[in-house]
Amino acid sequence: KRLDELEEELDKAQNQALSKESSLSDALKNKNEQISKLENQVASIRDLLKQEQETLQVIAKEFQDSLAKFPVAQYNVEVRNGKIVIALTEALLFKTGITNRIEPTGLAALKTLGTLLNANPVLSIYVLGHTDNLAASRKNLESWDFTALRAATVVRNLVDSQELGPNRIVAGGRGEFDPSTSNETSEGQSRNRRIEFLLFFPAENLPRKINQLAERK
Repeated sequence: KRLDELEEELDKAQNQALSKESSLSDALKNKNEQISKLENQVASIRDLLKQEQETLQVIAKEFQDSLAKFPVAQYNVEVRNGKIVIALTEALLFKTGITNRIEPTGLAALKTLGTLLNANPVLSIYVLGHTDNLAASRKNLESWDFTALRAATVVRNLVDSQELGPNRIVAGGRGEFDPSTSNETSEGQSRNRRIEFLLFFPAENLPRKINQLAERK
């Protein structure tokens, strides 16, 4: 009788073990599926980021080629931190100390930019004014105000003359606090007196694309 009881307990224990093994196997399978899904999502994000970077490089090349008709020292185009950064110097856009009137060469440069910006409507645009560390160029304005006014003048031209959508573009001034190079030389100061255009894909684009990929899988 005791032997029968022990055999019955053994059978019960074996059945429980088999049940637990099956349950653990199912849980492990589910975890592996979740891991695989997450790995696919990570790969998709990396692919999207790579595609965006490659697209930015192509668009940047278009801007570089279009601006090639202007003196090479008066502009710069690069892809930096996921954005296209286009810098136009004061010498190209404004007379020294002026904030509300763009020079003819500057108007031509903005027309060139406007054409390409309209051809790439998905890009958002920050227009940031910068200056050097010389107070004389500010015409009694604080550097923040001076650079912000110049940026606003450029934005107004792009919106009014180049018909750029105002919802795509933001103007701001950085004063002398974000120099592109040292102010120790007159050449460096000249390069720091500039307007920068930061072109980038809106932040919500990437999550939307990821969700679209997830829905397909």
